[in-house]
Amino acid sequence: MICISVTTFSYCGGEKGQRMPNPKVQHGASASPGKLKLLAWLVGITVLIGLSDFGDPIDLALRNAQFRIRARPASGQIVIVGIDDEALTSVGGWPWRRDRFAELTDRLMAAGADRIFFDVPFRSMDSQGDEAFAKAIARQPGDRVPQRGVGSLG
Repeated sequence: MICISVTTFSYCGGEKGQRMPNPKVQHGASASPGKLKLLAWLVGITVLIGLSDFGDPIDLALRNAQFRIRARPASGQIVIVGIDDEALTSVGGWPWRRDRFAELTDRLMAAGADRIFFDVPFRSMDSQGDEAFAKAIARQPGDRVPQRGVGSLG
């Protein structure tokens, strides 16, 4: 005998295609009013906690615990090169021309960089600088994946 049972549908077929009721499925059964009331309260409380900042301390505590459990020492293989006030004073004001980024790319690769990621808005066009930057990127091994950031303009 083959029986198929889904929450609201039940079918049992005997030999020769004969339909037989499935005794495991209760047709017309419903939850008691107490269980429905409990479910409504739980859904309401869950929505209230989700919409308020009430759960934030718990979320932060769990996130901190996760980071402590998964912590491992820094490898020292990642170096972040920042553009700070000192760089702006010595190299020139912002925005930099792309030929500056071409020079930076060449110097970083010569220093042994494996990968370079730029988190800088490249907005205006600069034909000479763009060409120099494109050539500097093309000289480097590996894949080049241009990406647009979430907050990019245009």
